[in-house]
Amino acid sequence: MKMYEHDFTESKNTSSCMSQDDNKFLSIVEAGVKFEDGHYELPLPFRGDDVNLPNNRAQAIQRVNAVKKRFEADSCYKHDYTTFMNNVIDRGYAQLTVPSTSGWYVPHHGVYHPKKTGKICVVFDCSSKCNGKSLNDQLLSGPDLTNSLVAVLTRFRQEKIAMMADVESTFYQVRVAECHSKFLQFVWWPNGETNADIGDYQMTVHLFGATSSTSCANFALRKTASDNEQTFGTEAAESLRQNFYVEDLLKSVDNIPRAIDFMSAVKQMCAAGGVKLTKFVSNEQQVINSIPP
Repeated sequence: MKMYEHDFTESKNTSSCMSQDDNKFLSIVEAGVKFEDGHYELPLPFRGDDVNLPNNRAQAIQRVNAVKKRFEADSCYKHDYTTFMNNVIDRGYAQLTVPSTSGWYVPHHGVYHPKKTGKICVVFDCSSKCNGKSLNDQLLSGPDLTNSLVAVLTRFRQEKIAMMADVESTFYQVRVAECHSKFLQFVWWPNGETNADIGDYQMTVHLFGATSSTSCANFALRKTASDNEQTFGTEAAESLRQNFYVEDLLKSVDNIPRAIDFMSAVKQMCAAGGVKLTKFVSNEQQVINSIPP
């Protein structure tokens, strides 16, 4: 019996199972969390107060020049990569800055989705080392706040009306404290014009690739639930706590009117925390029809 209970347990999310590092992570983000301009802002959870990282701008330039060489050999790769980076900058996830001798530059490279042709993700390599040090070495990964997949799927199968949705750009919905943006710098050409001078940018959001980002995103989602429960209801709040697996929402209820009310409430609750739900799916067309295009 204990073996089966282990498969279904969600006790990993309780404070009694957290390490000293996990508790330190929570104390840092709870003390530093802010809600500004429609998004939660969290500090980078550094292991210590004295962050000592070398100036690695030259290494970042060397890495991006390697990307440039692949651009010259593969025009499709250049187009997809540039489109991704322009989207990041145009949406305000990164902003132009001046060359810096402090902070940290994060190298990046493009990876195609194995099952989606032309779907590229530019990965920021936070584990890249310079003089034996990396950004990820300096960060606390935080507690595992991700719900058990078995538990999420089990709850999903309980009722006959099924609903699914997806958070758009999960990590990019959580802003990083302004004083920590200097640790998320990178080099890139404006508009991807590789004949132009390289520009210096810094992220304004938490990065896909940073060891702390998953816990920061999960913390922000749970903070959204607690801050907005009175406005949008307990069912929506509990779904943010229990029915998400990373960025995927899986929920089922017993009738169509309740499903429509739920989708409206959870969509509004997420929006109140700066989280945009997309890719809505249901086995009932009436539920889908209730969601604006």
